[in-house]
Amino acid sequence: MLNVEQVLINRFPGFFEKQPSLLTKPMLKALRLLFREREINRFLQEHHALRGLELIEKVLEYFDMDYLVSNKDLENIPSSGRVIVVANHPLGALDALSLILMISRVRRDIRVVANDLLSSIEPLKELLLPVDNLGGGSSRRGVKQIHAALQREELVIIFPAGEVSRLRPNGVRDVRWKSGFMQFARRTGSPLLPIYIDARNSPLFYGVSMLYKPIAALLLVQEMFMQRSNTIAFRVGELIPFTHLNVEGIRLKARVKMVRKHLYRISQRKPGVFTTEKSIAHPESRQALKKELSKGEVLGQTRDGKQILLMDWEPGSV
Repeated sequence: MLNVEQVLINRFPGFFEKQPSLLTKPMLKALRLLFREREINRFLQEHHALRGLELIEKVLEYFDMDYLVSNKDLENIPSSGRVIVVANHPLGALDALSLILMISRVRRDIRVVANDLLSSIEPLKELLLPVDNLGGGSSRRGVKQIHAALQREELVIIFPAGEVSRLRPNGVRDVRWKSGFMQFARRTGSPLLPIYIDARNSPLFYGVSMLYKPIAALLLVQEMFMQRSNTIAFRVGELIPFTHLNVEGIRLKARVKMVRKHLYRISQRKPGVFTTEKSIAHPESRQALKKELSKGEVLGQTRDGKQILLMDWEPGSV
């Protein structure tokens, strides 16, 4: 269940002891309303038996959210092996959940680096790697968990901006990316998979954000409820092997900017900055293969007892 008070205590230890209850009680009441604590907990209670991907499906169904991705782009997602997905972060929780669900069509060993608010939802914890952007012990634990996930050959999703995108002169764009994803790639030899998420929050959010970012952050849960019946579009780039990221003579900060530029270029179907590699073709479903073969006309048999089949090609067949 979501406990706004506990999230605040974890984020700002000692705050409630130092401040008078005359201040903290009305503030906490306002934040509970702002974060829709009661509504979210009612939903979690109704679906208390669901965990992980099943719960995510129900969340997106609740918001009537859908996503678009081409079959060609899906083929860029490796079906196995360690990989770091780097993505822009236009919405907040909903783009992360939609991204997880989209990738689960190819593989299910997915972990996502998440903030403390999302990490406080117990039924999602099996998918989350909680990391506090501000540092501290939780960050050190989170770093170890990310390394462990990659060593287990899992797919790890990282939003390098660490916060949602903002309105800029050239459109809605991420703020400056942090370099952590490059460090993880270097230490584990993991390739990067850039995925662009095409979505945006309301004009109100961007207007408030230009005035004072912390207040805009408080609006994110409200923004989530304003996304009802919307569709998110994904654009999946080709793999960038880690060896291609080690550009001699270019500092880490500059390479991070290059990866960010690569992502926004592929969002427009332009050539990326780095040399890429195509993912290995996904294995076909054994059940689908058997079903297709059962439609074939038997022409004969080989000497070692194998059947010779005549098949008619159909669009979309395996």
